[in-house]
Amino acid sequence: MLTALLLIDRLRPAAPTALLALSSLPYAIAATSVGVLTAFVPKSLFVRIDNAMYSTYQRLVLFVFENFSGVKLSLYGDVEECLDKPESILFICNHQCTVDWVVADMLAIRQGTLGALRYVLKDTLQYVPLFGWYFYQRGCMYVNRHGFDESLTVRELQYLKNMALPFWLVLFPEGTRYSRKKPAAIEKSQQFAESRHLQVLENVLTPKARGLLIAINQLRSSLDAIYDVTIAYEQTRMTGRRGIAPNMFEFCCGTTARKRLHLHVERIPIAAVPTDDAGVRQWLHQRFVKKDDLMEQFYKSPPDSAAFPALVVEESCLPISSTICSLVLFSASLLPPILSARWRKYYAIGYAAGSVGLLVWLKIRRH
Repeated sequence: MLTALLLIDRLRPAAPTALLALSSLPYAIAATSVGVLTAFVPKSLFVRIDNAMYSTYQRLVLFVFENFSGVKLSLYGDVEECLDKPESILFICNHQCTVDWVVADMLAIRQGTLGALRYVLKDTLQYVPLFGWYFYQRGCMYVNRHGFDESLTVRELQYLKNMALPFWLVLFPEGTRYSRKKPAAIEKSQQFAESRHLQVLENVLTPKARGLLIAINQLRSSLDAIYDVTIAYEQTRMTGRRGIAPNMFEFCCGTTARKRLHLHVERIPIAAVPTDDAGVRQWLHQRFVKKDDLMEQFYKSPPDSAAFPALVVEESCLPISSTICSLVLFSASLLPPILSARWRKYYAIGYAAGSVGLLVWLKIRRH
């Protein structure tokens, strides 16, 4: 009996992982079908349809990362101002683990702009089966730190500039994850700061301004604000866990005893952001100096206490009514391959062929 219980516990991450991964095929089929509309309907209508579809899938993601995981959100700072109404923003935050991507979902759904999310992504993510293509066609950008093509990024940003609908563009200025398991990355970041005569940071990495600069220069006239979000995971206040954030499996399927997410949000009107490149670089570094201080305060405060100043919402829980329809819809779409060997074969062929075909299309489209 004990062995069976241990096996069930080990397999617990399999269900949400399979649900999200396998749902990508029916979603890709729907997205490809809707993509045909671009030849027949105005761009604004297509974007609205695509945003609605993306919101539907991300509600499934939020079912897993909020409802299933049982996480509690503590929100600090300019929360009410940020969630008051939809607006076009740049979203910057510290980067500690893969769960950080979902944090933008958690805030966007509370503003009513879940479908508006776009990302600046590492170039390698274009090879994610099915979704690598989809992210690009909806306005996300892939960047390569070692072979950065500024002209290509500028061209891709025009999609957002001409959208005429609210959007969130999410980027991680650190460029990679901060983790005490990666001491070489931390040391390299601190050496970079010293070489530029910048304040050395201990709890975050030195931000790189190039991506933010291009985004601000190209989108300033379309932006309302920048949301500066500082993320802290309660698990990192456990003994021996400082600077080691949970991965997706631990976050979703680990014990709920210390599963709390602390989010400090600051809204900076775009008019308050410097207009010259040197000013933006200095401004960005000062934002991360503040993040460094906030994280130091977080680590020094008692476990399960308020992590940051200006606590607004102590426990923000997403109601199941916000996600249940997406769960039912995508679960139903997986019934044929679950119940039929023939459909499983079709599904496997479609997944493999679709992944290769859409990647080829992406390569052609980008060049």
